[in-house]
Amino acid sequence: MSTDSFLELKPGLYQSPWQDDFDASRLLIPELFYRLKLCGDPVVAIPNRNCLYVTGAKDYQNLNRLAEIVTYQLEQDTKSLTGLTLTHRNQTWYSFPDSAINPKLLSIWNLNQKWRINRYNSQLVEVNELLKKYQQTSRLSQVYAFELKKNGEIVSTCTWNSEQKHNTLLPEADFISFTSTLHKISDQKHFTLFLSAF
Repeated sequence: MSTDSFLELKPGLYQSPWQDDFDASRLLIPELFYRLKLCGDPVVAIPNRNCLYVTGAKDYQNLNRLAEIVTYQLEQDTKSLTGLTLTHRNQTWYSFPDSAINPKLLSIWNLNQKWRINRYNSQLVEVNELLKKYQQTSRLSQVYAFELKKNGEIVSTCTWNSEQKHNTLLPEADFISFTSTLHKISDQKHFTLFLSAF
């Protein structure tokens, strides 16, 4: 596995040049990232096995550019690896960012949120088919991406319906929508019933 220099796309934003399928494994050698000229702790994205991007946690311009690049690659690549971004500090990798509090990190936050939601939903049908096959009475609820008008933040929502004929397993989500078809709740009112899951 080569550990030669990264390709500098622009000052503070780097891409792996190796094309050897080992880019994810390079996270086991964090020293590689500390050799780079970064603003803040290293932040990495690995949209596929041959593409590793690195920038700094305080380099907001390049973080926004990173989100654009990774979003495009995930849309084009049928063999994507992950849309999650990680940061390295105190000898450990952490999810980055850990909240949407900083508006300068909104594009990275939304990238992570969309990836988590899409990955969950991509497995939803198969899991529910297995539950049905083995005559389980529970089903998983789908997760939806919902953009807040006040700031453009992507939040996750799931639904529980009181008239469902099976138990609903609610996934981790920011909001839960409680609905009842007996009351003929319209789509518009449906969203007013969202309750925070925290």
